[in-house]
Amino acid sequence: MPGGRVNMHWFLKLRRCLSASSAILAAIGLASCASLPNDPAARAEVERLNDPIEPINREVYAANKEMRQVLLPLQMIASAGSPVAPLAAAVHNVLVNLREPLTFANDLAQGKECAAGASLRRFMVNSTLGVGGIFDVAKDYGVAAHDNDIGQTLGVWGIPAGPYLMLPVLGPSDVRGAAGTAAEYVVDPVSLGLSRAGWTAAVWPIAGLDALDRSLEAAPDLDKLDRTSLDGYAALRSAYRQNQTEALNDDKCPDVLRIGGEGIPATRSN
Repeated sequence: MPGGRVNMHWFLKLRRCLSASSAILAAIGLASCASLPNDPAARAEVERLNDPIEPINREVYAANKEMRQVLLPLQMIASAGSPVAPLAAAVHNVLVNLREPLTFANDLAQGKECAAGASLRRFMVNSTLGVGGIFDVAKDYGVAAHDNDIGQTLGVWGIPAGPYLMLPVLGPSDVRGAAGTAAEYVVDPVSLGLSRAGWTAAVWPIAGLDALDRSLEAAPDLDKLDRTSLDGYAALRSAYRQNQTEALNDDKCPDVLRIGGEGIPATRSN
């Protein structure tokens, strides 16, 4: 069956991707022992890129690109105008709401009190008025969601980013970000709460849905970057580092909560 061949092809790509991920740490170790070029210009370029396992990263990038093609039908189903688009939006909103406690913790750890206040408000408002996060009521009043993770917290604390990594499924990262992603599965307040309540079986399905939701959300931008670039891999690496720099310097404070602006709701959308 054609569908069976597609599924097996996807499985082989996934297996290759996961095998590459297991080689990443070993490759980093080897790269740390590798000598840099003697030529000053070449040496400066290698240090600037900080991508010692680029061949492996490019393999993972290619596999991730093919996985996005497999997910294209889901992306089309979830797009605006689809009959199931409202359901897809509701699932997305719930997943974003479940991220808020961890975002709140990272905001506090980074000393960003206004951002922490925004995360807390979003979680409280959307969990109640938004019916468990199905509706993003807080966004209608100017308090939109913002991303903040343990990798960014480590960056604020002065931990170096380390070499660039392309993670299977999850996409661009670095050693600091990968360590932060791994830590999130251990310290996420929602996961801890579910486990304490005896609902441990729900933790991994939620994590899988969250990874799928992030992939679907990022897919259009990644495809556009790949189409408009001579080297999609290099363009994504550059964009990732630029976004990381901006994220570390962003106070993530909504305008409606800034000094002099608190209590002034945004125009409610229909």
